[in-house]
Amino acid sequence: GDKSNASSEVEYRNAWGVMIGEPGRGVRTIVEMVVHTRLDCVIGSSALMRLSAQLAFHHATERWAFGRPLIQQRLMRHVLADLALETEAAM
Repeated sequence: GDKSNASSEVEYRNAWGVMIGEPGRGVRTIVEMVVHTRLDCVIGSSALMRLSAQLAFHHATERWAFGRPLIQQRLMRHVLADLALETEAAM
């Protein structure tokens, strides 16, 4: 189903409005606006991925395990490389 869609209905009383678009083309106008909203969501998500990757790299340089920084651990380097690759792909 569509449980996570953030849509709703709002009823305003004694409010004024301005028509956007041409009469009879309301759904088409809304669909055009949705395209811009989705682009905003993509940009926000990829920016958050980039920030998270930067924080992970910083943490791996500061955190030590088995006598060495995590960044020097082979498996951690592979994990961070995969994260960096996915982050770049999102950009």
